[in-house]
Amino acid sequence: MNDFTQDEISIYDIWSVAVKRKKIFWLIFGLFFIIGCVAAILHKPEYRYTQTVQIANYVDGGKIVVLRDPKNVIAQLSSIYLPSEINRYNVKHIDKPVSISENNFTATDLGDGVLALTAKGSAQSINVYAEIFTGLIAQSSTHSEQLIQSEKSYFKSQLANLQKQLAYQEILAKALFGRSSKDDILLQQIIVAKNQSNYTQLIAAIAKTKQNLATLEHDHALSKVIRSSHPVGMSSFSLLLLFVIVGFVLGLFAVFAVEFFAKAKEHKSRD
Repeated sequence: MNDFTQDEISIYDIWSVAVKRKKIFWLIFGLFFIIGCVAAILHKPEYRYTQTVQIANYVDGGKIVVLRDPKNVIAQLSSIYLPSEINRYNVKHIDKPVSISENNFTATDLGDGVLALTAKGSAQSINVYAEIFTGLIAQSSTHSEQLIQSEKSYFKSQLANLQKQLAYQEILAKALFGRSSKDDILLQQIIVAKNQSNYTQLIAAIAKTKQNLATLEHDHALSKVIRSSHPVGMSSFSLLLLFVIVGFVLGLFAVFAVEFFAKAKEHKSRD
């Protein structure tokens, strides 16, 4: 083997190369440092804005029944409602337009028809998102209106039918108890015993239907828009540190790359 392949690398050799090619190192490191400083100055920290929303629903036996599939609502929020609301906002605030992509907006299903609307923006964007999220909820509520009216009509019809059945039971009971013969009293006892369970079920069904009707509600906000206490993503300092590290690594790589090719050229000329 020649001398070139038998060379042993020591810390002193590394240091010697770094000192010898320091201009290259400092040129690359300084370039990345300057770029990092500019990027850190221009970088605007982003905050996360969140608001929780309840989809149109009603309470049935203590459980929340949603009128629309949360997955479909989430898809419509991102692909239909958001572009429409951004366009409406920009027309209204033509001097300060905003741009929110689907990648910057998310809607998460928290269960029981509760969605969390989330978007990222600058520290002063809370009023912007408050208006946009309100518009999104209003659009979703409008979309649910037909379902709300349909359910309301159904519950009212069901309630009227149950109340008629209950009224019939009460009229029958009064008619029977108006008689006093032994045969009538015996008949009363038989009918009362037979229909008592049905009467109790009617009362329970009426109470349940009234609850369904009373708790029927449109899409609405459960909370105000909340801004995260700390920026999300990379901070300005982290961005600068990243450029410093990359500049340092690339600077060393360039130093040893130049030294390697210089040594290779030197050995080639000897041969």
